[in-house]
Amino acid sequence: MTFSHRLYQKGEKMVKSLELYLVTNNNGLEALDFYADVFDAEVISCTTYGQAIPDVPEEKKDLVLNANLNINGIRLQLSDNGYDQPYIQGMNMTGCIQLDTVEEAKQIYGKLSIDAQ
Repeated sequence: MTFSHRLYQKGEKMVKSLELYLVTNNNGLEALDFYADVFDAEVISCTTYGQAIPDVPEEKKDLVLNANLNINGIRLQLSDNGYDQPYIQGMNMTGCIQLDTVEEAKQIYGKLSIDAQ
């Protein structure tokens, strides 16, 4: 496969978007403000544990359950690590490929998994 080869199906692009999901070390509100400022991003939504989970302990109410930023058309999601799991630096970012169909996902997964490590 050459660099110029792109993922197309019948002349249409398969990939709708590539998105990032960042897990913070329980400083999600600070991270949300930071990334919104750095990238001049629009905060689309932010839900804290206290807003979504009844009877959450007081010290956990301001942890971010999920937040979405729009960075010039690119979506960045983030959340706090929470209080039940250890935070592991280097394991806190995930990429997501948004597709329209399961068939497209299977096709891309098949290509990506060849000799994958």
